[in-house]
Amino acid sequence: QYKAMKDLCRILGILIDNSIEAAEETDEKSVDIRIAKMEHGYQIIIQNTYFTKPDLAHLYQKGYSTKGADRGLGMYYAHEMILEHEEIEFEFEIQEHVIIQKIYIEL
Repeated sequence: QYKAMKDLCRILGILIDNSIEAAEETDEKSVDIRIAKMEHGYQIIIQNTYFTKPDLAHLYQKGYSTKGADRGLGMYYAHEMILEHEEIEFEFEIQEHVIIQKIYIEL
């Protein structure tokens, strides 16, 4: 249980940091974080504006980044941690000018 919570904090840190960096490149500079209690756990939604659309095919690839060289480890490590925990589910969605990341934590 402790490792799952520790990893969840690291995952959220990565996702929120990425969201803030992406939103800073836009005119709107919008980041929205919502947490909802569900029947068997929690749902966390992180939504942000973006300027450079990420390539979903490479999103979790080590070294892939829309921000230039010597980057691209965050989503790789977040994905690796998510795969270690069956109680954590993750969805990544791109809409017009908005990235939506959803995390489900089953308790």
